[in-house]
Order: sequence, then C-alpha cells, then structure tokens
Amino acid sequence: MRHPKHAAVIRSFAVLTALVSVLVVSACSQPTGAERVAQQRAEYTATLNGFTVRETPLEPVMEEPMEGEETADDAMAADDAMEGESMDDEMMMPEVRQDVLLDIVLEKNGRSDGLEGITVDVAHVDASESEKTHFRIYVETGGLVNGSSTQVTHVLEDVDYEEGDGFSAEVRQNVDPNTRSDYREFNDAADGEG
Repeated sequence: MRHPKHAAVIRSFAVLTALVSVLVVSACSQPTGAERVAQQRAEYTATLNGFTVRETPLEPVMEEPMEGEETADDAMAADDAMEGESMDDEMMMPEVRQDVLLDIVLEKNGRSDGLEGITVDVAHVDASESEKTHFRIYVETGGLVNGSSTQVTHVLEDVDYEEGDGFSAEVRQNVDPNTRSDYREFNDAADGEG
C-alpha cells in the first residue's frame, strides 16, 4: 500500500512533467521571424492601377576638343554651310530618358499588426508578355489595418520602354528562402532576432 503523501508527490510530479512538456512544445512551435513575416505578407495584395511613361530629353555632353579637333564654333559654321542639305531623321531625334510612374494600390486583409513596409515585385513585359525586366520596390505600409488600402506612386528610373510594353505588380507569396535577402522586411526580421 502506498502512502498518501507519495501518491500526491507522484501526481504532482506527473502534472509538472505534463506542464513542462506543453511549454516546451508551445515554445518550439513559435514561428521564426521569417515565418512570421511570410504570414504577415500573405495579408497584403498589390494591384497596378496604371502607369505613365515620362520622357526627359537628355542634353548632349559637350567635350573639350583636343588639339587639332574641331571646336563647337567650327561645327556650327559647318552646319550653316550645309543648311540646304537634308539631314537624317535619326540625327534630328534627341536622346530621351524614360521614367515610368507606377500607380499601385496596396491592400491589407488580415488580423496581424502588419508590417512597417512591404516589398512589391514589379514585372516589365514586352508586347508578347515576355518579361524584360524585374524590379523589387519597398513600400511603407504603416497605418494600413485590416480591410484598408492605400494608393502609392513609384518611379522606375531610366527604363527601356517600347510601345506595347506593360507592367504588373504583386506581393509575391512563398518567397524562396534563397531570395529573402532581396526583401527588406525579411532582413528587418532577421536583424530583430539577432
């Protein structure tokens, strides 16, 4: 026959062991910073509302002539002499820099506190829908709560845009762990864990 005190000690030990096991399991099941960011990213969507191409003429760079080379005044005199001759249309077209203004709508649907900012993947495709270039842009999201959205404008500088090209924007899900370093929010989470 067991002593009642021994039975109470054994029960207490069993309860304590069970409690410790539950705590260990729950501690092990806590998501890492990267897993938490991936869960939070799933609450965001990005949609391209439209884009505008802005062309800025580039000014020709004037170089100092080397000894024996023609100066700008000499070139102007030669141009005046050729005034009656026709010039090739390509020579008349000034070089331009093309910047693309993206109008993006970012929406949050979820219960988490959210992220301070999120990386949006932007694809630049040609007329046949083949990807020409890929961009990742970071958009600040502070203030977005469940069910809210914000409209942001982002400028892609010096883009090789041709008539018929298009763009798309998305918050990519299931980001490959090997490319997470390209996403600022994953880097911020890693810095917070260290």
